[in-house]
Amino acid sequence: MREWLDVVDNMERALQNRSEERHPWEQGIEAIHQQMMDMLSRHEVTPMRCNGERFDPHRHEAMGTMRDASLRDGIVAEVLQTGYTIEDRVLRAAKVVIVKND
Repeated sequence: MREWLDVVDNMERALQNRSEERHPWEQGIEAIHQQMMDMLSRHEVTPMRCNGERFDPHRHEAMGTMRDASLRDGIVAEVLQTGYTIEDRVLRAAKVVIVKND
């Protein structure tokens, strides 16, 4: 499953570059992405929602820090790569940027 997540990541990168004109092939890519996510769900693999959470080294891999006076230290400010769980276990930790105002 971890190898499959790399394919999902690449599909999501492709979706980030959609044009304002919705071409039929873009709609096809979206449909394929939905099939991928449905397959993960059938195997109880779910993406983690991390933004705004307190950094947890068991669920997050810190890739950097940033200042943000509106957030407390140790809060996930940005997700660089989505993490996934399978049932209640971490399948892949999320790569994140955390707040450090000191």
